Amino acid sequence: EGTVEKSSLRNFISVTKPNHLKVMQAMQDKLNGGMTDLLAKSAHLTAERMAARLENFAASGSSLVSDMSATVAAGREKMSDVLSSAVTSLHKRTGSDISKKNE
Repeated sequence: EGTVEKSSLRNFISVTKPNHLKVMQAMQDKLNGGMTDLLAKSAHLTAERMAARLENFAASGSSLVSDMSATVAAGREKMSDVLSSAVTSLHKRTGSDISKKNE
């Protein structure tokens, strides 16, 4: 009942055929300690990945807002041009062109 080195583990299991539950219970503290470290590392990596994804999402959201803002501004300019053209056309058709009256 001593410590078995990793190199002789295969031979130990095949020759002595130990009770696996007893072996696992004897190693429980070491297994749990390793599991805690593993879970902590996993949680850290998950947090880093989530932060990176949120950063990418925020950056894409920012560019989307910027693109939408530019599209709205361009649309506003086109509508202003269309409205101005329509008013000018209306004035010409009705004979109420303001620019001619001022001259």
